[in-house]
Amino acid sequence: MATESRNAPPNPRCILRGVGVPVTYLTFPHGSDHLYAAGEDGCIHLWDMKRRRIKFTLESHKQSSILWMGIKEESLLTQGRDGTVKIWSFTEAGWHQTGCLKCGDLGFCRGTILSADDSSKWIGVSSDDYSQLDLYDLRTRKIIGCLKHSGGKNKVGMIMVLKCRQKQNEQASEILIGYEDGSITLWDIRIYKLISEAQVHTESVMCMDYSYTANKGISGSTDNKLCIWTVKEEGKISVTETIQVTNSGFNDILIRTDDKVFGVAGWDKQVRLFSLKKNRPLALLSYHRENVQCLAYAEDNTFACGSRDSLISIWDIYKENK
Repeated sequence: MATESRNAPPNPRCILRGVGVPVTYLTFPHGSDHLYAAGEDGCIHLWDMKRRRIKFTLESHKQSSILWMGIKEESLLTQGRDGTVKIWSFTEAGWHQTGCLKCGDLGFCRGTILSADDSSKWIGVSSDDYSQLDLYDLRTRKIIGCLKHSGGKNKVGMIMVLKCRQKQNEQASEILIGYEDGSITLWDIRIYKLISEAQVHTESVMCMDYSYTANKGISGSTDNKLCIWTVKEEGKISVTETIQVTNSGFNDILIRTDDKVFGVAGWDKQVRLFSLKKNRPLALLSYHRENVQCLAYAEDNTFACGSRDSLISIWDIYKENK
């Protein structure tokens, strides 16, 4: 079992202070010039990263916390705790809503985009049935299938986290699902079939990420252990290592697109950076006064962290000169 080391913490490049409520989700659209930030009040703010100012604000889910945002071509997808996924399109007059999909409103599972091209436009969201994932076609706005664990909520509990298993810029054919009971499953979404299942944690899977190129997954729970696992040729999920950190509880895990670094957001207000290849701790980012809830990387590897203290910290760490 690996343990974390203590390195001198770096300083953030800047702090974004205009959200005003706990930050729940972050994403960089098409580069690092802008940053979308969502909050517990249902508003989304688009930040101009060059000027460090909010460019506009969209009230997408009134008084309902936003779980997830997805960008698909010219559309913005927003998932709220009100049990809806709203579809927005941008015109000269601003953003306007063009559709609305039903999803579960009791869980904390973020949705995911399942397609990378124009031939099919699917998303996956948790259902009102705790242990079921609904697959929507964005063109028809209808459910085309579902992934329901045979044990149901009495066995695995609710769906907690999703991650596509796919090559970069290719259509997803498999998806990983983490459940309340600590198990992680792998599904074939083309035929809606369970491929494999592994009991990775003793408590709920709170967050996870997976790199297809490195064939490595990282997941966190309510304890102080990060689990490192791989997917073998037959689809079997196998834990290869655990990393023990000082404090318990994790909110988000994110692997950088170059497969060199992954970040972990903790309940202890810290963000930990590790080497993906060797699982070695690289840095401990200490700035926020409350839980760090979400992470995002830009295309130039700028790193953003959103916290319950309503602040977004921006970091330039382990960036390669282009």
